Amino acid sequence: MRQFEPVKFVIDSYLPEGLALLVGKPKVGKSWLALDWAIVVASGGAAFGDIDVEPGDVLYLSLEDNQRRLRDRFLQALRERPQPERLHIATEWPRLNAGGADEIEAWCNRVKQPRLVVIDVFGKVRPERSSKESLYDNDYQALAPLKKIADDRQLAVLVLHHLSKRRDTDNPFDAVSGTTGFTGAADTVLILKRSPQGVTLYSRGRDLQEVEAR
Repeated sequence: MRQFEPVKFVIDSYLPEGLALLVGKPKVGKSWLALDWAIVVASGGAAFGDIDVEPGDVLYLSLEDNQRRLRDRFLQALRERPQPERLHIATEWPRLNAGGADEIEAWCNRVKQPRLVVIDVFGKVRPERSSKESLYDNDYQALAPLKKIADDRQLAVLVLHHLSKRRDTDNPFDAVSGTTGFTGAADTVLILKRSPQGVTLYSRGRDLQEVEAR
């Protein structure tokens, strides 16, 4: 029987290598969580205070922020620490089918050890929808270039996306905006939800057990 190497994690127990969706309603804290992980990976720190992380190069695409807002967000997240040299930031990026995927590949070639790419948010780089494909195929194929990069480069691509405007369901994974093509394309799905009890992170994936953490 063929032997396979163990699954490698960028954030142990939460973010394995591969394509991951981080989904939640606006203002729930998706961007803050993604930024914290980006800083931790770029600096080789500890996620959630106690999960040691192997350092590597990080590309952080903060596509809904201008330079001033991004600076203020970073100052809060860094807590007077210097910005990691291995954290590369952009506030503008082409759509994936208009050179965006190629530019991510070029970044991977420039840096020493690409470990994490964060895209906040996916709608800013999503290819234009094709009228010749079904809604499912459109959603699935939209993520395909990022899935290929993650697999070929053995890194994590973390894509921020929104929950749908439908009523909350018993299963939080059923509320991802779009068709099941999104969740079908991703290796890992992370759902961030706020309730009277606080913020909960749900995770499910091909290479990890379902987790619910507050």
